[in-house]
Amino acid sequence: MMRNNKNRDIFSDNISLFLYMNNFLGRLSKLVKYVIILEENRKRQKEKIMEQYYWFILGTIFGLAIAVYFFVSREEKIENSIKLNQKVFSTKKLDNAMETVVDRIKLKIDEQKRELTEEEKNEIIRQCCKEKFNIQ
Repeated sequence: MMRNNKNRDIFSDNISLFLYMNNFLGRLSKLVKYVIILEENRKRQKEKIMEQYYWFILGTIFGLAIAVYFFVSREEKIENSIKLNQKVFSTKKLDNAMETVVDRIKLKIDEQKRELTEEEKNEIIRQCCKEKFNIQ
């Protein structure tokens, strides 16, 4: 009889060990599934972040391209209007007078080592007009 009890105890111990291991393996498989899901989510988040960087970089490049396009377009328009105004309003004599005025203003600034006042600039312009155009 004692032997039967011993066998029952061993048998019940084996069953409880089996049930414990089965429960442990079930929990372990759930844990592994959870870790796999977490890893996949982490990869998706990384991809989302990289995708955001790609869009940011593309947006920056596109914005710079638009800015350069409008800046260059604006500069060309200004240059064209200057050339047109020069053609319409300028003469060789006026161009020479303007060059003389600019040279004299630069010379005066270098001599005095300061920025000239409006009155001083106007005086230089008057002097050049008197010399070039005989205006009193």
